[in-house]
Amino acid sequence: MSVNEESDMRTDAEIKEDNTPKGVKKIKDLGVFATTTIFSVFAYLWLYYCLLDGFVTPFEAWFTLSLFFIMIIIAYGMDKFGSRKERFAAEKAILE
Repeated sequence: MSVNEESDMRTDAEIKEDNTPKGVKKIKDLGVFATTTIFSVFAYLWLYYCLLDGFVTPFEAWFTLSLFFIMIIIAYGMDKFGSRKERFAAEKAILE
């Protein structure tokens, strides 16, 4: 419901570049999306495990906090890797 033809603010050039109809958007960088998806699923499983006994230990709390920063670092690395891959592909296309 959040993406429809009325809310799609892309220009005609952007729509042609994406090769999608108006009102349809696609994810360009699947690396960051996959990273956050995997961590989100793991977070729910971890939360369930932590709350089984009704008590959160200090280890569980610190481990949970550290996983957040690990996710940020991995997502940042995936973003940089994806942009480097795009830049390399653009440079290769120019050279050909």
